[in-house]
Amino acid sequence: MNSISSTSPSKINSSTQVSSRDKEIQGLMKQKMRLNEEMQSVRSNDQLDSKIKAERIKSLTNSISQIDTQIAQIKADELQEKNKIKQPESHKKQESQLTNDTEQSAMEPIIKHSQTYNHLGKMVGLRDRMQGSIHTLEGETRFDRIVLDNDTGNDPGKSMMLENAEATVFKMKREMVQDIHTQLNKVDHKIGELTKEINETASIASKQPHFKGNNSSEEQNRVELKGARLKDDQSDPNPSIIQNTVKSQAKETGSSSSSIDIQI
Repeated sequence: MNSISSTSPSKINSSTQVSSRDKEIQGLMKQKMRLNEEMQSVRSNDQLDSKIKAERIKSLTNSISQIDTQIAQIKADELQEKNKIKQPESHKKQESQLTNDTEQSAMEPIIKHSQTYNHLGKMVGLRDRMQGSIHTLEGETRFDRIVLDNDTGNDPGKSMMLENAEATVFKMKREMVQDIHTQLNKVDHKIGELTKEINETASIASKQPHFKGNNSSEEQNRVELKGARLKDDQSDPNPSIIQNTVKSQAKETGSSSSSIDIQI
């Protein structure tokens, strides 16, 4: 009999996401190369004012650093996605061990919640840095334009430098801001997905089953002991004292349960 191989949807989605991330990284690398070329051009331009040259080099350096951060984050997301693919296999091996251990199963959504929350924190930090880069680029463009636009009528050289900057540096910065906005929209979408995942995980954790007695006599003893204790100790609001007293009474009456949970 010939076996029919099938490709799981998770693997298809994973390959699609990896391909998309590769394209994002390639696009960012092209931006980085363009910024490096622009930096070399600025450094070799002896006609630029030294102060303006220093500001442009600083701006280009910050932009390159921001691109490196985005590339690192994309690679981290790719690694996390690969780990998620491996998780179902390891989860199946652990499932048999966790069948009768309710406490361990209750910890799983908490751990997942913590991991998702950490990832959310990283994405929020990346969004803040990207927004800061946008403000920096826009602020530097306004500053450079004010410097070059000041008294251009009396200085033909400044007028020419302003026209050149509008066609080169300012245009490049506008394109960079647009690219960052595109990446920022993707980050905001990812933050929305992680927030939804956290809320769903919290909902699952709240529905985890709690310990209950296995017979009606134990439930009846719980109600009777609770009523007796409330009559004797209404002035004592400490739940731990109530619980300890109930436990001792349960032992004296020969209850099969080792501890009885009383909620006030």
